[in-house]
Amino acid sequence: MLSVRNRVSRRDVVECCEHLFGARISSGTVDAILQRVAEKAFGEHGLRVCEELFWSWEIYQHTRDRKEFKLRIRALRRELKPILVAHAAKQTRYKYTRGMARNLIKVLCLRPEPRSGARASVASAWSRPARVFPPPEPLPFRPRPAASAARFQGRLAPAMDERRRSD
Repeated sequence: MLSVRNRVSRRDVVECCEHLFGARISSGTVDAILQRVAEKAFGEHGLRVCEELFWSWEIYQHTRDRKEFKLRIRALRRELKPILVAHAAKQTRYKYTRGMARNLIKVLCLRPEPRSGARASVASAWSRPARVFPPPEPLPFRPRPAASAARFQGRLAPAMDERRRSD
């Protein structure tokens, strides 16, 4: 917790634990503790937003006030976006929450702001309209040539004659 709250380095936390408690831990252990703290914070915040979302849905079912429902959902999305963007970052402490945060950003269409520089001027694939292709042309109907129909009839004719004879 020292490393998160007071911006103390992981090595300093290891030395502090050794001096205060006589416990020798590695910096990897400090990373694991920080990851668990990040997971817990992410989960608790997500749970609170879900509770608010379901409460909003329940209110909507009783009042049928669509405008109020949309306002509540918009407020929840605004609240959730900075947390998801933070947990989608490529930092070690967000290793286990990164995938879920990125997927939620995609599903909820909460794209982060474009970066400054050369990439900001290039329109992303999400900002461009989808390509609409015309439907394929139907194949023209071509009747079977008379010659192949005669050949087909010629193959069936002997079989039909045999059936008539057996009756």
